[in-house]
Amino acid sequence: MDNIMTETRAETSAARVKPLLRGIHHLALNTSDMRMTLDFYVRVLGMPLVHGLRTPSPPPDAPPAHGVGTPPYKNIPHYFLGMGGDSLLAFFEYPKGVAKADRDALGAMQHVAFVCGPRRYREMLERLKANNVTIVAGPLLSSRPPFIHFISSIPMGSDWRSCAISRVTRKTCG
Repeated sequence: MDNIMTETRAETSAARVKPLLRGIHHLALNTSDMRMTLDFYVRVLGMPLVHGLRTPSPPPDAPPAHGVGTPPYKNIPHYFLGMGGDSLLAFFEYPKGVAKADRDALGAMQHVAFVCGPRRYREMLERLKANNVTIVAGPLLSSRPPFIHFISSIPMGSDWRSCAISRVTRKTCG
């Protein structure tokens, strides 16, 4: 009962508060195979490639060019893909052989969810199936806010992670 009350209160107060931010500018992920990654996101999911660069190569013993938090590798590819609105999905291509993180470790990416309308949702499901991408769950109805989604495996370099394609619905969950 306490959990239900807490969730209801949090949901109600969150609905009244206007966020200070508009959204995510970009989410930067790492891959060990940029060609495979771009093929999937550009060709299969239809995200346009909007920008590409290589990370700077500062002189030896110089601090990182863009401050703390930049990749520890110099001169690596960094591509940005359009997700709609103001949001971009970015990838750094890390050198082969870099250790992979456990998706369930603290600070790791557990999964990513993209949203689209009902017509595009069906199209995305068909595009994934046509490209032999395994749908591991769904469609599933989730609540708060209600949305229907399916979960598939997506390439993250030589690793595969979960991806949810979601569509918001007006149905209530009971």
